[in-house]
Amino acid sequence: MGKSTKNNEENFESQQEPDLLEGSGFKRQSSHGDECDDYLENENNDFEGVGLCDQLPRPWGNSTKWRAAGSLRTLFQQVNSLAAGRNKIKDGTIGDLAHQQRSSDHNPWVLDKDSHMGIVTAVDITHDPANGCDCNILAKSLQENKDKRIKYVIWNKQIMSSTVSPWTWRPYTGANPHNKHLHISVGCERSVCDLNDNWKIKISESNV
Repeated sequence: MGKSTKNNEENFESQQEPDLLEGSGFKRQSSHGDECDDYLENENNDFEGVGLCDQLPRPWGNSTKWRAAGSLRTLFQQVNSLAAGRNKIKDGTIGDLAHQQRSSDHNPWVLDKDSHMGIVTAVDITHDPANGCDCNILAKSLQENKDKRIKYVIWNKQIMSSTVSPWTWRPYTGANPHNKHLHISVGCERSVCDLNDNWKIKISESNV
């Protein structure tokens, strides 16, 4: 299993930014191995928001058209603007085919009724303090600003939810410690996930 995960990480490095924002099928090479980012929150919440959000029915496959939530597009643009030379090896939105077997915001499970595309409501951002993207600083700014779009954040063996013990870091015991990338999930409602307002974020000490 370790060998497979290593190969996945090497393949993922070659994926370019447009592939993270919109496409068809499950092109992403996951860096998460067998671990599911969303499992622990699912113990406390109805993960897929049944009754709250329009859902794209399973099964999904290589012909499934998807896009990243508008709020996450905005977040990516801001992070890239603040740290133009950052490493993006752990960046991700759409999950690989293995993600279909479990509940994950890296799946295109939210339905965009206008375009009939699935919406991915999670993003991973690479920790690269040497090149201006320090996820310790990003995580702190997300906690301080309490953006209403956030569902939860996972970073460095901790998880912070907007609904479960709101805005408090709790231990995260998933197989992936999330110490090389920070995971952000946003709410599934279109008025939330597609809200394109700028995020109040800081990713390095030099950010104003």
